Amino acid sequence: MDKLSIKLHIANRIYPMKIERKSEEFIRNSVKKIEERLKFYEENYAIKDKQDLLAMCLIEYASKFESVSNKKVVEDDGLSEKLAEIEFKETMIDYGIIENGEDGSRIFEFTNTGNAPLIFSRIFSSCGCTIPKKPEKPVLPGENGKIEVKYDTKRTGIFQKAITVNSNAKTANVILRIKGEVLPEEEK
Repeated sequence: MDKLSIKLHIANRIYPMKIERKSEEFIRNSVKKIEERLKFYEENYAIKDKQDLLAMCLIEYASKFESVSNKKVVEDDGLSEKLAEIEFKETMIDYGIIENGEDGSRIFEFTNTGNAPLIFSRIFSSCGCTIPKKPEKPVLPGENGKIEVKYDTKRTGIFQKAITVNSNAKTANVILRIKGEVLPEEEK
C-alpha cells in the first residue's frame, strides 16, 4: 500500500493523517463538505464553539450513515418500496411579538405520506431554551402526528431557533424553525 502523509484543516485545527494515496481525493472532498456544513451550522444556529459545531456535523453525518444503512437492510430484504415519508404542514412557526412569560408552546403538524411506519429516533434543538417533544409511538402510513415545541418566553428579545428531526423517513433529517420576539417584562 502506498501511504501518504497529509494535513487536514478542519474547524481552524490541523489534523495530520496517514492515508492510502488512492483515498486522498475522497478524503479532501469529505473535508470540504464538513467545512461547508460547519459554516451552515455557524450561520444558522446560535453556536460559535467549533467543537460543538463539529459535534453537530458528526451527528448529522452519523444519522445519514445510519439511515442509509437501515435502508440498505430494507432493500436487501426485498422491501425497498416500503419507506416512511414525512410531510409537515409548515416547517417555520413565527411567534410574532409576544409578552414575557406567555405560553411558548407551538405544534408542528405532519403526515406520514409513505407506506411504512414513521419512527422518530431523535428530535433536538439548537439550544436549551427550546424543548421539543417527540412522538413516542410509530406513526402509521396516512396518519397525522404532532411535534410540540416549547420556547422559554422568559428570555427577552428576538429569537430564531432550529429543531432537528431525525427519523426513518426517506428524508431522514428535517430542520424545523421557530422565530419571534419576546417583549421585556413589564415593571410593576
